Formats: sequence, structure tokens, C-alpha cells
Amino acid sequence: SLSKGFVPTADEPNGWKSSEVAKQLQDAPSLYNRYLERLNAKVLPLRSQVKALQSQRTKGHENASVNAVYLKQLEAELTREEGWLFLAHNEGKQLTSIEARLAPNSQESPDRKAEAVRHLERLTAHWNTRVNG
Repeated sequence: SLSKGFVPTADEPNGWKSSEVAKQLQDAPSLYNRYLERLNAKVLPLRSQVKALQSQRTKGHENASVNAVYLKQLEAELTREEGWLFLAHNEGKQLTSIEARLAPNSQESPDRKAEAVRHLERLTAHWNTRVNG
């Protein structure tokens, strides 16, 4: 974790090792993309299943009452996973903002850069957990 090693050095007065941050920034987009792929791999089949069951229900399929319970469960799961997907898109925007704040030509204050580093750590830890378990 970068913030645990947050000790100012003579050449890096902001208190973080720019090489570690650069590595984390470099790896973050591919980790984020793997996270999005994982979410989409759950959401897309769920959407298809829900649509298929809804279609059966409207056609008066003989298993309509059994499917109604299953449909409610699938709809709840789909809603939850779409919520994660919505949050993930916001996290992608946050990553773009972090990249700008930590860019070499950034005019951000050392405090704002340190805040961006901590935010980057939180996001990548979350994505790692969701991707790698």
C-alpha cells in the first residue's frame, strides 16, 4: 500500500514514491477494464434471461407461476449487478481525474496529489478484490 510508505524524501517532497504511483497508474486502466468485463459478463446474460422469462410470462406460458418467482430473483440480481456497473462507470471517470491530478505537468498542490494517490489505492484495491477475489 502506498499510503503506508508515505514518507517524504529529499527528492520527492510530496511524500510518495513516484515510481510506485506511476506503476499503479500504469496498471489501473487494465485492471479497471478487467473489472468492467467481469461485470458485463454477469449483466448481459442476466438481461437475456430476464427478457426471455418476461416474454414467456406475457405469452401465458404453462410455467408462468414458477417462472414469476424465478423472474423476481433474476430481476433483483440484475438490478444489483447493474448498480455495480453504474458505479464502475463513475469509477472510470474518477480514474481519469486521478490521472490528470497526478500527471507530471499537473499544477495540483501536494495535498491534492496525496489525496489522489489514496483515492487511486482505494479504487485499485476494490477492483482487485472484485477481479481476483
